[in-house]
Amino acid sequence: MSGKREINGKDDSPLPASAFAGDVVPLRRTKASCFLLPDVDRAREACLRLLGYRARSRRELAERLERKGFAQPVIASVIAGLESSGLVNDEEFARSWVQERLANRPRGSLVVRLELRRKGVDEGIIQRALDQHMGEEQELEAALRVAARYAPRPGEDAPACRKRLWGALKRRGFTFDAIEAALARARQGDTVA
Repeated sequence: MSGKREINGKDDSPLPASAFAGDVVPLRRTKASCFLLPDVDRAREACLRLLGYRARSRRELAERLERKGFAQPVIASVIAGLESSGLVNDEEFARSWVQERLANRPRGSLVVRLELRRKGVDEGIIQRALDQHMGEEQELEAALRVAARYAPRPGEDAPACRKRLWGALKRRGFTFDAIEAALARARQGDTVA
């Protein structure tokens, strides 16, 4: 789809990105508006429902609207409106995602970066969020919390416990340095091999 609707054999440009239901639309766009405004309302409602569950990135919302069959001009208009109202903000989304991963489901910087990329967040935004909220010390603390769950099993020798812990931390995306530091601290505390 080219992003334009054809009415009576003539191309008519789509609504401006800032158009929402109830906006005054110039007469030359009135015919196209009749088709797009109800879609804008429905798309905005769909986005608000999704945002009611958790914060989402621009790309996540765009993909969900596209799957529901909305046209690109409608998607662009709705997302621009949500951004201007502050409901969609990739910087804030990345920051809260990193903090949630540190607090509730400890993951390393490698997995967090991958998750944010999959959600369509720009690499520069990801890097800023990781730099601000997931330094080496925070990542080490998260790795130690994971390590605490992997106490040696009865009769398990030290190398087997170390290997098991190494694998658990690596699967959760911790860096080599964070894993080595967590293993060294855990060994000092005698909680893990």
